[in-house]
Amino acid sequence: MNHAAIDLPPPDLSEIHPLLRTGRDTRRMIFVRMLAYVSGLAVLTALLADLFGGTPAAAVGPAPVPPQPDWIAAHRPQPAFAVTHLDSGGIPDPYQILRHPEGGRRDILRWAVPPGPDANVEIELYRSGEEAAPSPSAAGADIAARIGLPAATQSEAAGVIASKLGPVSLIRFSGSEEATSCLGFVTSFDDPALRLSGWSCQKLPIAEQRAFVACTLDRLMLLSAGSDPRLAALFARAELRRSGCGTRVFTGDWITQMQEPALRGRF
Repeated sequence: MNHAAIDLPPPDLSEIHPLLRTGRDTRRMIFVRMLAYVSGLAVLTALLADLFGGTPAAAVGPAPVPPQPDWIAAHRPQPAFAVTHLDSGGIPDPYQILRHPEGGRRDILRWAVPPGPDANVEIELYRSGEEAAPSPSAAGADIAARIGLPAATQSEAAGVIASKLGPVSLIRFSGSEEATSCLGFVTSFDDPALRLSGWSCQKLPIAEQRAFVACTLDRLMLLSAGSDPRLAALFARAELRRSGCGTRVFTGDWITQMQEPALRGRF
């Protein structure tokens, strides 16, 4: 008599006494429980790391300010100075104003004297602020750099001329043909704190270069002193000493000579 095979469900070992279970069943149950324990511990560790071990938030504060250049050009400069009797109507073109973050201001006038089309004359009026002012001993190197002369250019004193603003020191250059055609000038004041300097590069005899610089400074005028009454007083006194050299011809007077003028006192 054949009996059909009957599929029976696996036995429920939970109801079997531990002593009656086989070693394989016991090891399998221990493995499952250890796996569950390790998994739970890993999840707990991840939660704690997320709560307490995350990357700290960046400190909130003002954004760092990028460094500014020493001198910043004004976008719409309002001229404070001018040189009269120029074809541009009294205000050279271009007129540049540079401002320093610590209060300094440079007014720079440039123009071209025929026959050259490029600017070959410059006057700079520097009103210093809290920034470090340039050393007077470096005036020659500073003017040579503004002209664009080679770094190896040498400079030396070239005498003193009189102007409505007082005595002005002249500087001549050597080292190249271009350098020898240029004549620098510089003078400074303590009250107000003002340094006036510039250059002229023309292929003229030195006497004519000196006369040109003297007359250029004689025609320099103040358009606006802003809120500085000392600057206004300086130019008001200067106008009283104006010689009118722009309307007369120099014929061998001391201002066109190479030697120093016979002035009393030291400057």
